[in-house]
Amino acid sequence: MLQSQKSTISFDINGNPEWSVGLGDIQAPDITLDEIFAYLEQADKPCLVAIDEFQTIANYPEKTVEATLRKRIQNCHNANFVFSGSKRHMMALMFTSQSRPFYHSSSIMGLEAINEQTYLEFANHHLARNNKEISAAAFTYLYHHFDGITWYIQYVLNMLYTSISDKSLLQEDDVRMAIDGILSQQRFAYQALLYQLTAKQKLLLIAIAQEGKPFSLMSQEFLQKYHLGASTVQGAVKTLLDRDFITQDEGVYQLCDKFLELSLRAG
Repeated sequence: MLQSQKSTISFDINGNPEWSVGLGDIQAPDITLDEIFAYLEQADKPCLVAIDEFQTIANYPEKTVEATLRKRIQNCHNANFVFSGSKRHMMALMFTSQSRPFYHSSSIMGLEAINEQTYLEFANHHLARNNKEISAAAFTYLYHHFDGITWYIQYVLNMLYTSISDKSLLQEDDVRMAIDGILSQQRFAYQALLYQLTAKQKLLLIAIAQEGKPFSLMSQEFLQKYHLGASTVQGAVKTLLDRDFITQDEGVYQLCDKFLELSLRAG
């Protein structure tokens, strides 16, 4: 039995009880890792362990986390591991750099966006349960508005599914209204989030949101267009990256939160 394990009982939106097991307050990470891997080794069946947003361990203050975890995984013979992460450049460094503990330790697979037509058919299959359908044009607008990212598309589709509108065929205007509704719900949360930033950091964040996916934040064109100084950008970009307001992936900068990006574009 894991000493760091805790169980919780909660209630879903329908009032039904749910029981879940997780890790409690971890005071001694090494001891907790010992417990976890001992449990895996003693399990009566092979285990599959999936670790999401794995790249975050690179930001831990302890500099030996990667090496420690790699050693334990190497010695674990009763489990297979899946490492996933949304920051592809950081994941690539962890698994392809010779100086990193996880170098060539795993097979690498990139997950592309779900095919648009396949996704449309999936969406309409479920919308039909509520006597609704989304037009191909409306879905194309939604799909490309969020670069095919499932989380955002599903969020909007769920709003459309539960909408009290009696329209059976959902069009582009309905998608826009659903997105506006989500942004309205998030408004106060985003205001609190932006309050954490300095004026210069906020200016740069808004500029990136307005530009979309700039390749360079130091180009004269970008600086002049958004009335930014080079020193402002140099001082603000590291903070925005470190605090996950923005990401740099495949040579471009963009906001991590697509809804926040749309909110800033709307002003």
